[in-house]
Amino acid sequence: MIEPVQVLRFCAVGLLSFVVGAAVLTAGVELLGLPYWLAYILSFLVTNLFGFALNGRFTFRAGARMDRAALTRYVLVNCALLATNTALLRLLVERFHIWYLAAAVVIAICITPVSYFAHRVVSYRLGTPPT
Repeated sequence: MIEPVQVLRFCAVGLLSFVVGAAVLTAGVELLGLPYWLAYILSFLVTNLFGFALNGRFTFRAGARMDRAALTRYVLVNCALLATNTALLRLLVERFHIWYLAAAVVIAICITPVSYFAHRVVSYRLGTPPT
C-alpha cells in the first residue's frame, strides 16, 4: 500500500518546488530574455537542490541516506526527467501552441507519479512502498 501522508508531502514539496521553478522560468524568459527552453532547464536545476533537501528531510525522512551518492542519484533521476520534460515542453509549445507556463503545469502534473516512485526507490533507496 502507498503511504498517503508521504504522497501528500511529496506533492506539497512538488507544488512548492513548482512555484519556485515557475518563478525562475518566468524571470528567465521575461526579465533576462532567455529562450523558454533554456530558462526551463535553469528552473529545473534550481529546483533540484531545493527538492532534494525538502524531500529527503520532510517527505522521505531519509536522514543518513542524504549523502553525496543520494544527491547524485537524485540529480540523475531528474536529468532523465529533464530530458523527457524538455521534449514534452517543446512539443506542447511548438507543435500544439500551448503557452509555455501552461505546458509546464501539464507536464508537472503528468510526471508526478513517475517522479515519486523514482525518487523513493532510486534516489533515497527506500524500496517500493509496502503493500
